[in-house]
Amino acid sequence: LDADYALFQRGFSLGLVSRPEKKIETLKGLLSKYPTSSYTDDAIFEIAEAYNILENTSQAIDFYKRVESEFPNSSYYPKALVQIGLLYYNSSDLENSLAYYKRVVETFPNSAEAKNALIGIRNIYIDKGDAATYFNYASKLGSIANISASEKDSLSYMAAEKVYLTGNCEKSILAFEDYLSENPQGNFAVNAMYYIADCNIRNNNVDKAVEYFENIINRPRNSFTEQSLLRISNIYLNQKQYEKAYTYLDNLESIAEVKSMLLDARLGKLRCAFELQRDDQIPVIAANILSTEKLSPELERETRFKLAKANYRSKKYDDALIEFSKVAQNLKTIEGAESKYMKALIYFERGEYNRTENEVFSFAENNTPHQYWLAKSFILLAVTILALTWAVPAAMADDIVFGFTGPLSGLGAEYAEDCTNGLEMAIDEINQRGGVTVRGKKYTFRLEKMDDKVSPELAVANARKLCNEHKAIAVFNPVATTVAPLMEINQEKKNEFILMGYTSVPTMSKKLSLIHISEPTRPY
Repeated sequence: LDADYALFQRGFSLGLVSRPEKKIETLKGLLSKYPTSSYTDDAIFEIAEAYNILENTSQAIDFYKRVESEFPNSSYYPKALVQIGLLYYNSSDLENSLAYYKRVVETFPNSAEAKNALIGIRNIYIDKGDAATYFNYASKLGSIANISASEKDSLSYMAAEKVYLTGNCEKSILAFEDYLSENPQGNFAVNAMYYIADCNIRNNNVDKAVEYFENIINRPRNSFTEQSLLRISNIYLNQKQYEKAYTYLDNLESIAEVKSMLLDARLGKLRCAFELQRDDQIPVIAANILSTEKLSPELERETRFKLAKANYRSKKYDDALIEFSKVAQNLKTIEGAESKYMKALIYFERGEYNRTENEVFSFAENNTPHQYWLAKSFILLAVTILALTWAVPAAMADDIVFGFTGPLSGLGAEYAEDCTNGLEMAIDEINQRGGVTVRGKKYTFRLEKMDDKVSPELAVANARKLCNEHKAIAVFNPVATTVAPLMEINQEKKNEFILMGYTSVPTMSKKLSLIHISEPTRPY
C-alpha cells in the first residue's frame, strides 16, 4: 500500500467522522511530504471541502481555485467550479457566482455538475427578479435546459415575489403585472393580484388597490379571499363609506374560518352599524362579539359602549344604563368618562335629579384625565340644581352664564387652559344640540373667564364680579388654594352661586363638598 494513498485515506476518513480540522492537518501533511503525489488534486479538493464545512469561505475558495488553476484536466475541476460558484452565491457576490456557473454549463454541458450549475444560474436570475433573462439564456442551451410551461409560470412568479420581498413596490408592481400579462390564468395569478393591491395601498393608490381586491373577491374562493374582504372593507371604513364597508364585512363574516378574522368582521360591522345608526342591528352584532373567547378589555369596552349608545338612541334607557354602568367602571378611558356622563344625562332626562347629582358627585370624586366629560357633567349638575331649587332669574334671558376663575397666566396657565377648553367644548356641544330645558324653557350657555393667578384674594374678587356683573349662576375653580376661600363666600346672601371645584388633595376632598345644598331654596 502506497504511503501517500494511506495518508490520503486517513485524512478522508477523519472528515467522515466530523473532524474537519484534523482532516485539513493530515491532508496538508500529505501535500508537504509528497508534493508530486498522484493524490495531490484529491487532497487539495478535500481540504477545500473541509474548510467549507468549517464555514471558512475564503480558505475554501482559495483551495478550490488551486484545483481550477493547477488541475484543469482533473475530474475535480468542474466540481470545484460549481463549489466556487456556490460560495460566491452564499456571499451575495452574484456576478462572480454567475460567471463560474456559466463556465460549468458551457464547458461541461452534459455533466451532473452542469445541471447543478444551471440551478444556480436560475436562482441568481430569480433573486434578481429577472426571470425573462434566464428564460432567454436557457433557450440557447438546448435539451439541457428545457423549461415546461408550469415551471416557467412558477419561476416568473418567484422572480416577481423576490422583488416584492425587498420592499420595492414600484418594481414589484411592474414585475407582477408582467407575470399576469404572460400568465393571465397562471397558478399564482391571485397571489400576484393581492401583492399588487398591497403595493398600491403602500403607494397611496387606493382606487387601484380596490380594483385588484375586487377581482380577487369575485373569483372562486381562494387563499386571499378573506384577507381581500377585510382590507377592502377597511379602505371603505377609512373613507367613511360605511354602507360599502358593511356589505364586504357581512360577506367576510359568512365565510370566515379563522376566529381572529371572524372577530375582525364583527367589529367592523359594529363600527359601520354604529355610524349608520342601524341601532336595531347592533344588539345582535354586539352579542356575537361579547361571546368571543378571551376578548380583550379594550374591545369589550368599545362594544359595550357602542351598544349602550345604540340603546340610548333607541330610547331603551334601562338597557343603556346597564351597559354604560359597566363601561363607566374605568374612568381613565374616554369611553368610561363619557359613559359616566351619559348615566347622569339619562337620569336628568328622566327627571331623576337626585340620581343625576349622585352620578356627578361620584364622577368628581374619582380622578379622570378626560376633563371634557367632567366639565359636561358639572354643567349638567348646575342645571340639575336649577331644576331642583331655583327659578331662573328673568335677567338671565335665554343665556345661562357660567364663570371660571383660575390661573390663566403664569405657571398654571396650561392646566387652566385645559380646564377652560373642556368647558367650552362641552358648552358648544350642548348649545349646538339646542341647549337644555329647565321648567319648560330652553336655555343655552356661555362661559366668562377671569385670571386669578392662584391668588385667593383675586379668586374671591373674580367670583363676586362674575356673579354680580355677568350674572353667573356657577363658578368653576380647579385649584385647591383658591377653592377654599371661594367656599367661604358662595353662601353670601343674595350673592349665592354654585361652586364647582376640582382638586385631588385628599384633605380638601374630606373637608369640603364640591356643591352643598343646605336648604331647598339655596344652593351652595
